[in-house]
Amino acid sequence: MGTADAELDLFKIANSLSGLLDAPVTIEDRGSRILAFSADQARADEARKASVLGQQVPNVYQTSLTSLGIFHKVYTSARPLFIEPFVPGAQPRVACRVAAGDELLGSIWAVAEEPLSAVHEEAMMEAANVAAIAMLRSRIAADAAHRVRLATVAALLEGGQPAWQAAQKLRSPRAVAGGYVLAAGLPSEGRAPSSPTATAGLDHVANSLMMLLRGELPSTICALLGETIYGVVPTYADETVDLSAIRRLTSGFVQRLGRDWRRLVIGIGAPVDRLADLNRSRDDADLVLRVLRSSAGTGTPQLRVATREDVYARSLLLRLSDLLAGDVPGYAGPLDRLRDYDQTHDSALLQTLRCWLDNFGDISAASERLHIHKNTLQYRLKRIAEVTRADLNDAETRLPCLRAPVS
Repeated sequence: MGTADAELDLFKIANSLSGLLDAPVTIEDRGSRILAFSADQARADEARKASVLGQQVPNVYQTSLTSLGIFHKVYTSARPLFIEPFVPGAQPRVACRVAAGDELLGSIWAVAEEPLSAVHEEAMMEAANVAAIAMLRSRIAADAAHRVRLATVAALLEGGQPAWQAAQKLRSPRAVAGGYVLAAGLPSEGRAPSSPTATAGLDHVANSLMMLLRGELPSTICALLGETIYGVVPTYADETVDLSAIRRLTSGFVQRLGRDWRRLVIGIGAPVDRLADLNRSRDDADLVLRVLRSSAGTGTPQLRVATREDVYARSLLLRLSDLLAGDVPGYAGPLDRLRDYDQTHDSALLQTLRCWLDNFGDISAASERLHIHKNTLQYRLKRIAEVTRADLNDAETRLPCLRAPVS
């Protein structure tokens, strides 16, 4: 049974139980997300209507149910539990847990003015048992679909023959010719340590992004790989690729994200004409994402969505930094000497140099950014020149100093 069939079963269960109890019914998961509801919600109170409309029990009601211990009582009760009004204006309810063995899956709620009869309690418990089977089937189908999506995105990002084979699995009305890659994640300083909760949150963001993009860019596929959300947008041979739509959609998406994800940034890779070259678009998107992630906290205006063109200069510096990082082992360059000096003397000459370079040698602007006097900055620059043994007035000898930390 597929996910859609399982969800349809849940709606049938809700409507059947509603008919037996003559009461509006909802079926919810453990996070109070509304999985299904009966058709007679017009008789319910405002709390129920708001829950059905938003497909989620609002936080204000969840807080009351938690603080009053109602959730705990429902989840630990073997039989349906009658619940008095828990907020002003609420109607009484009867709730029954939905479980498979020892695993709690959710609950069924019916708006009822009085406790259920023994016969109706048995009917509600039977409905909960059937709902548990449907919810387990839905989860199995969703897990299988998730694994297929992860494998498809990973193969597309690899490029070459694997990308061509993976593209055959996309539900596209036309033959896919090429495409481009999105890479999304949190800024470096905003990333929390990896945890199941953080991973689940990013996975939810990936699903939401995919659903949004598919509205205008069919066959788009997104998945969370590691700490990065990747999206692949297919393109076709008979169309001209215009990135304005993806800019508009992704910009609107990041602006509407909730508090925990409002700092999400998205790099857009360059379109490629062949599926085999999607790995090049991925490399491009990864580089843009690195620039956006590393820009937070540097004083650089923070972009939320960007292409390589938007961050071209900073991307070149980042690549140069990568090249210099792989320089001859054991060679102490000017920045290495400056870093060692800072560590030994507890100074901030490396930060000073970076700020001065970012402001193109403008003493006034750099000193203002660093919150120091111009004379202090000039003294530091003199000391930097002595430590690095580099002539900061010469463009060629200044070049190695561009390897200031940016990632």
